[in-house]
Amino acid sequence: MTLYELVTTVRFWVIAVMAALSAMVSPAPAEAIDLDQLHVYGYIDLEYKQTTSDKYDRSGPDDANMKNGSFDQRHFNILADFEIVPALIVKSHVEFEHGINPGVGDASVVLEYGFVEYVAREWLKARGGKMITPYGQYNEIHDATPAYLTVTPPDTIYRSEDYGGFTFMPKWITGAAAFGNVPVFQHHHDIDYIVYIGNGESRSTINESEHDDNESKALGGRVQFTAHDESFQAGVSAYYGDRAISRARMAERHFAATAHANAAYGDFSARGEAAYSELGQWRETAWYLELSWRIGRFTPYARYETLDPDTDVSGDDWTIMLAGVNVRALDMLFLKFEWNQHDRGPANSDIITGEKDDYGEFRAALAVLF
Repeated sequence: MTLYELVTTVRFWVIAVMAALSAMVSPAPAEAIDLDQLHVYGYIDLEYKQTTSDKYDRSGPDDANMKNGSFDQRHFNILADFEIVPALIVKSHVEFEHGINPGVGDASVVLEYGFVEYVAREWLKARGGKMITPYGQYNEIHDATPAYLTVTPPDTIYRSEDYGGFTFMPKWITGAAAFGNVPVFQHHHDIDYIVYIGNGESRSTINESEHDDNESKALGGRVQFTAHDESFQAGVSAYYGDRAISRARMAERHFAATAHANAAYGDFSARGEAAYSELGQWRETAWYLELSWRIGRFTPYARYETLDPDTDVSGDDWTIMLAGVNVRALDMLFLKFEWNQHDRGPANSDIITGEKDDYGEFRAALAVLF
């Protein structure tokens, strides 16, 4: 092939590829996409945290000292639902966390969930894809800060790995689920359920949404009763699967269960949860009780929570007592201010550099739903 023929051939394929790409990205005919079927919403928040002690977010001399006080661009999350037909919906949730400076700190972009949902009946629906694990009261809304009063969900259950324990359950599950709502007691109340099967927990080097690095599949579910006026709700959740710790420990049995309830009477509300989890021979427990009182746009609240990260070790408990106020400044804008008092048992394995005494923590947040 001569140089001229080579140039001519390359030019032909470049033009062909560009034409193909142009056709792919060109706007589709108006009738192909009905924007009325697309619903986009989300939330953003800014947090501030400062401790009275040299408590480090991560172990090591180069990590951030929380005693300095820091603003945190915690979440910018976009959710989208697209109704293909009334019985078939695609749902997604993308999270931009900690300001997204690539390769720095904990900044990340995460697909929180992405699944297709099919509705056969109200009592029988199905999902397939990546889901947030249905567990307890908070896991599915773990990052949706406008949806709850406090700055964070109860840390002793939903961030137990940062307080000397291990994760009670995986935050995500990739697989398939069946769920639905069943009216009970003359159709005045509801029972909702969900059961699922998925990959479970793999080693940190394996993408759990792509591969399962052990033979076991994870199973779990939740059953929940809700009164017709939502004044009372109670439920139980469970998770079971093998967790891959390392190549030498590919199938550590992981079981978790929790029972939760919340009740409201007028402007007063109370909620609580008790959780248990075991990983191999390692067992941990945690519980919390949260009270609140709504006074117009102001809602003072208080919570007591505690974690026993290893039931075979005494003196390793971690207790948090917090009190604060949630201010609904605008219909979709919330301000939160709270004080957290941490009581760390002397045998707790979490690392505190410098002072090892108990410490206080001031937290504040601005959360906007859009």
